[in-house]
Amino acid sequence: TGGSLVVAAGTFNAAKVTVNSGGTLSLTGGLMKASGITTNGIFNVSGGVLAASGTLSVNSGGIVNQSSGMIHMNANTAANPNDNLQINAGGTYNQSGGTIFLKDLLPGGGTFNQTGAAALVKVDRQWQMGAGSIFNSSAGTVQFTGSGNQGNFADGTRQFSNLIVN
Repeated sequence: TGGSLVVAAGTFNAAKVTVNSGGTLSLTGGLMKASGITTNGIFNVSGGVLAASGTLSVNSGGIVNQSSGMIHMNANTAANPNDNLQINAGGTYNQSGGTIFLKDLLPGGGTFNQTGAAALVKVDRQWQMGAGSIFNSSAGTVQFTGSGNQGNFADGTRQFSNLIVN
């Protein structure tokens, strides 16, 4: 709590990363590999690549701010994602730039704000944001790239700026 870690260059490997309330993790460059990330604090992505082989969970009070860089939900960034993003009630994901490529957007009652024209969310399979969740895009793109069949667009608020279905 109150601590901070900045990954600016090179390669940072971790089995599991937890950002506690009051803590800050910043990825500004280099490569960060983790089997899973849970944030109850702040996770800033302004450059570099996160290759995560486990779910990225944003819990109540947790905030992810992505202004640049790439989050790829697979340890192998050349492969399709095999892991998920989950934004739980009280969690917030702010994307003003960069790309997040994920397998499933899992149920949760949190908020995703997409505000930058260069921001890209690539969903390989399922869109399953939960009841009470908010997806608000005033700019940027959501691209469906795979063959999901469990879309849930009825529960919560959905606002898309640009939508691509491959």
